[in-house]
Amino acid sequence: PHRTNDPALADFFLVPVWAGCYISRFSRPHPGHHDLTHLSNQYPEVRVPRAARTSRLLLSAMQYISHEWPYWNKSRGADHMWTMPHDEGACLAPIEFERSIF
Repeated sequence: PHRTNDPALADFFLVPVWAGCYISRFSRPHPGHHDLTHLSNQYPEVRVPRAARTSRLLLSAMQYISHEWPYWNKSRGADHMWTMPHDEGACLAPIEFERSIF
């Protein structure tokens, strides 16, 4: 079987963070939406380049996982799979993901 309800029996862990949707221009109201300067007053994070924002999102997910469950810490992420569907893909991954699977 490829799926188990017992994490102790798992060979790998899929981390369901869809960074591709987060950075995709197609998930925005129109192209360049994330780069619009008029949003920077309402959303200061818009001033940060989208690659850095995506990296922060992934790092935040990793920190949550490592604090909530022991499995990340057991392998330092070597048995955790992340989806990186865009051509930028793993280039946006934080250095803490170096042992993970992309």
